[in-house]
Amino acid sequence: MVLKGIARIVGDCIRMTCESTKVSPHEIRQHVSIGVSSFPEPSDAANLITDADKCLYQAKKNGRNQVVVSR
Repeated sequence: MVLKGIARIVGDCIRMTCESTKVSPHEIRQHVSIGVSSFPEPSDAANLITDADKCLYQAKKNGRNQVVVSR
């Protein structure tokens, strides 16, 4: 559970860095949605990716520009 909390913090740092980075000479707003999954559940790489992908789409469904961590 601690690692998932750390993953959320790192994901939020990435998200906020992208959001605050300006693309010169234009002001282009950037937003990032992030899905996070971790071992030992799910138990293999394919399920890990699938789980993270589900979290990513949940972040988008929830309004974008956020981090969703699997349970």
